[in-house]
Amino acid sequence: PVIRVSDSDSLSASLDLLDAYGWTGLFLFRPSQLDSYHDLLRRICAGGHSVGFTGQYLEASHLDSANEKLSLITGCKSRVVYLPTVDNQHLSQLSLSGYCPLQPADLSQSDLNTASAVNSLLRSYRSSQIQPLFLGDSQAFSRCGDYLLRRLKANQYYCTGWREIL
Repeated sequence: PVIRVSDSDSLSASLDLLDAYGWTGLFLFRPSQLDSYHDLLRRICAGGHSVGFTGQYLEASHLDSANEKLSLITGCKSRVVYLPTVDNQHLSQLSLSGYCPLQPADLSQSDLNTASAVNSLLRSYRSSQIQPLFLGDSQAFSRCGDYLLRRLKANQYYCTGWREIL
C-alpha cells in the first residue's frame, strides 16, 4: 500500500498494523515533514518499508534536497515521487532526472472498512497483478487498514512497499 503521512500517531499505528501482518508499505512524505519524523523515518527504513516524496509540485532540485535530508536521517535515499496534480510532461522531466514517478490506483476516497468495498477491490485486482494502491493518509489507513489487510491476507494477496531506492 501507498500511504501519505499525516501525523506521527497514525503513522506509528500504520507501521504497527503492517508489521503485525509481516507486510511493508510505501510512506509518502512532503519534504517539509522530514525534520519532524526522524525516529519514525528510521523505523520505516529499518523495518523494510519504503519512503517516497509527495507534494503539489516538486522540481528535481527539491527532491535532491529532500534526499540529502533523508540520507542524513536514515542513510537511505528514495527515487519514488507521487505528485497527483502535475502533468505528464513534468513527470517525464522528473524521470529524466532519475526519479520514479508513481501513479497508483487512488483508493483514498473509498470506504475500505466495508465488506462490499473490499470485495470490489479484490475483484478488480488479481493476486498475481502488481498494482500500487494509494490508500490515502495514515489516519485513514490506521482506522480501516486492519479490516483491509485481514481480507487481503484471507484471499492470499500480499502487500509490499513500492521500492525505487538509491
